[in-house]
Amino acid sequence: QYLNMAKRGEQSHACEQMLGFVTEAFKEASNLQKRIEQRRSELDKHKSQLLLRSLKERGIKIEKETSSAIKPSNIVKLNVGGTKIDVKRSTITRFSSKLKWMLSGRWDHIYKLDNEGRIFLDYDAGWFDPIINHLRELTMQDPTIPIRQPKASHGDQFGFRQLQKHLGLEKLFSSEGEVEAGVMKPWMQAVLAGTIVTTLEADGRDCEFRLLHRGSRDGFECSKVQSKSAGVVNSITIVRDTEGNVFGAFVDVGRSFHEQYIESSKAFLFHLSSRGSQDPKLYKVYPVKADQKHTAVRGVRACCAVLGAGPDLSISNACNANNESSCHLGTTYENYGSPHALTNGRVNFQVAELEVWQVKLELVGAEGVKDANRRVPTKSASLLSELTRRVKDIDSCVQELLGEGVRLQQEEENLIEDGRDLDDEMEYMEKMEEKHKAQEIIFFNVGGRKHYTTKQTLSLIKGSKLYMQYASGQVQVPETDLDDDGDIFLDINPYCFGKILSQLRLRRLY
Repeated sequence: QYLNMAKRGEQSHACEQMLGFVTEAFKEASNLQKRIEQRRSELDKHKSQLLLRSLKERGIKIEKETSSAIKPSNIVKLNVGGTKIDVKRSTITRFSSKLKWMLSGRWDHIYKLDNEGRIFLDYDAGWFDPIINHLRELTMQDPTIPIRQPKASHGDQFGFRQLQKHLGLEKLFSSEGEVEAGVMKPWMQAVLAGTIVTTLEADGRDCEFRLLHRGSRDGFECSKVQSKSAGVVNSITIVRDTEGNVFGAFVDVGRSFHEQYIESSKAFLFHLSSRGSQDPKLYKVYPVKADQKHTAVRGVRACCAVLGAGPDLSISNACNANNESSCHLGTTYENYGSPHALTNGRVNFQVAELEVWQVKLELVGAEGVKDANRRVPTKSASLLSELTRRVKDIDSCVQELLGEGVRLQQEEENLIEDGRDLDDEMEYMEKMEEKHKAQEIIFFNVGGRKHYTTKQTLSLIKGSKLYMQYASGQVQVPETDLDDDGDIFLDINPYCFGKILSQLRLRRLY
């Protein structure tokens, strides 16, 4: 649009409009940054107030000058039904859940402690331990190694599933969550749209992305991918490999798969994400070399997609089941000194997900350009060339602003979500506070094994001997029935006693 204005002799007005847009974008980004800082400050202050209240309730004194920087202890020491478990607080709080709320450090004062000062949780360790171990694996996950869904021992499976629901973790443990649905994120569409609109000199006001094919839904066989992408103008092939890298290709011309090259001067390869990160600053474009446009796209029947004569990027048949796909930039597409930049230094890769999209947009009318060209005097050619250079400089600035804007918007959305999560945490934990404060721990030594529970759990069946002897308050436990630690000693089968406690705890979870 701006170039057409220039061709009509409106160079100054075109530049003024573009510079005005950039100035407004800078202002908007600055205002957004201020809102984010204010929101983060308010949220941090609220969390600090809750933490300080919890520390005071536990009798821990905090100096005023250090109160703003106080943080909960890094390691959480738990006693889960008599089993000691230590875990980093960051492992527990990485994912939003009721477990995160419970052990955020802001509510430690509501829990009963065992004789060693550990937070007591009245769950079966056989249910809780696999949950903690799965969270640990997710924290240290290597993207190249898929994580299997955790399983408890055969007799603990039902309680394990019920505790997942109770702690708000069922989605995290769902098999559907093993592979993140979809590769193309909104911020990726935004940065790609900016490049495509600039490359094609298109009207970006009506830029629409339409999903044509998704490997996990429609198949990874090349015949299925080709059937959706053949002849499609302005298509994007985007993949996420098993290491979490996201990259792909934009092709402006319709593709065919008849073992021949298709010329394009506007196709480009791109890198969006490394190892699962969501940072728009990592976005980079690798355009076709000026003298290699005749080898931009290659139609190969046996592959999902082939770009460049190298090939610079090749996506194999059944690409999710092998590592025959490859990346070696530099023959047809620029590589800027890094031939394997798309895949973080690897030549071959295996695809975890593949998508084909079509981008619908309105190109600048060819006839309008021709008419404008007729009206441009020859002496204006140098001015137009200078304007084109300036437009490219400004566009580079616009792309940088766009990436920063997307990052800031994501940061603000994360803070808003964090605020909602804190509100939900307060509502849930305030309801739980009275229940936990009313708990009384009963310490059993059953045949040499520690089984700890609460009077509230034993009270679920009030006619039982367990309730009458140890939870009703009507019977005093004689000192001869206590071990050296002061725990109630029961000379019975510890396995059977554990199963009885499991059934009582299941009733409570329901």
